[in-house]
Amino acid sequence: MSYAKILIADNDEKYIIALERLFIDGYDRHCSLTAITDMEYIERLFTSPQSFDIMIINEQMFDPQFVKHEIDNIFVLAESNENIGHKPEMNISMIYKYSSAKEIYNAVVSNLSPESAASTRRKSAEIISIYSPSGGSGKTVLSFGLAAALSKKYKKVLYIGMDLLQSFGSFMKNPVFIQSGFETPLKSKSEYIVDVAEPVIVNELFSILPPFSKSLTSMDIGCSEYLYLAEKLKESGNYDNIIIDCDSSFVRDTSKIMSVSDKVIILTDQSRSGFYKLERLLNNIDCSEESKFTFVCGKYRKEYDLANEINFSFIIPYIESADEIGYEKLSDINEIESLAMKFI
Repeated sequence: MSYAKILIADNDEKYIIALERLFIDGYDRHCSLTAITDMEYIERLFTSPQSFDIMIINEQMFDPQFVKHEIDNIFVLAESNENIGHKPEMNISMIYKYSSAKEIYNAVVSNLSPESAASTRRKSAEIISIYSPSGGSGKTVLSFGLAAALSKKYKKVLYIGMDLLQSFGSFMKNPVFIQSGFETPLKSKSEYIVDVAEPVIVNELFSILPPFSKSLTSMDIGCSEYLYLAEKLKESGNYDNIIIDCDSSFVRDTSKIMSVSDKVIILTDQSRSGFYKLERLLNNIDCSEESKFTFVCGKYRKEYDLANEINFSFIIPYIESADEIGYEKLSDINEIESLAMKFI
């Protein structure tokens, strides 16, 4: 079964839902599916290079410039059935929009390029660690928002919070503590840690390893135990993304977390002290692998614009009562949704 990266774009949400279900079922969930109903959003998305195996897009939303991107198969949903079929001069296929969802699905699958139709292995999980040298920069807000945004793109996501006080429970819809006794196999790095962890993991919009009722310091649990757990969960193949919300302290194992992670997000706030701490951090870690690191400025206010002093990949605006609005609303913020697209 192909692991396909699919984009469906139409201004009718109900129309998209029917197609989504067919592709998810047809690919046995071995697909990364992005659905877009907003014309302005798709225009913003394609201001940077994009790569998809399959694009299915409303004729009114389609821009001929899209063919310049790395898209193997483009299917344009035509308003009229007089203009359907393959258009070799544009390397697109036109499908009559008002066919049934099943007919459109069959038309797409039967006209895929050999490369897209070929059976491929499913992508392995990615560990995404999020670190900030400054406390209060919005790291946990970003972590939960990103986890929710990826989940809405049909990624199976696990959140692991490593802050020493284990205070991230307030972001959960139904806050609970981790079951007593889990610390024993975690500290001993049990070979059965995945089997032990799965029953205690909570499933909301995405999966969450709940916080301990006591601080990690008081339980003598450190980075190495969590790294062992994350790597074993990655090997299990149960998740597409494992998000590690790191503690803001910089200890010996902080660089080890970054080394083990597939992707690293470095976050700072807009203050001069935040920028200073970021510079100190950069003097102590190796960021030579540019594709691995993403730099984000959080809590951005235009009237206090200091972000131009550092080349940030993403700027997250200041969010009023960010820890109270819930991670689903956080995931709908354009900047967080755009950040999620980087990891799809």
